[in-house]
Amino acid sequence: MGGFEERHASVLARLGPHKTGKGCLYQKRLGDSDESVLRELVDRTVRVHKGVDRSSRAADA
Repeated sequence: MGGFEERHASVLARLGPHKTGKGCLYQKRLGDSDESVLRELVDRTVRVHKGVDRSSRAADA
């Protein structure tokens, strides 16, 4: 899903050292990251995907 870095910029700024790709997050060491921020990012990403899934199903009907 494109726009990952723009969509989650405020959260990624608090995460710690990382790199991003199209829809990927790359980290060398999880210990260098703020665990609560990582959890928030995962939660936000899941909510976005669930929203996309719902709208995709509606379009198919």
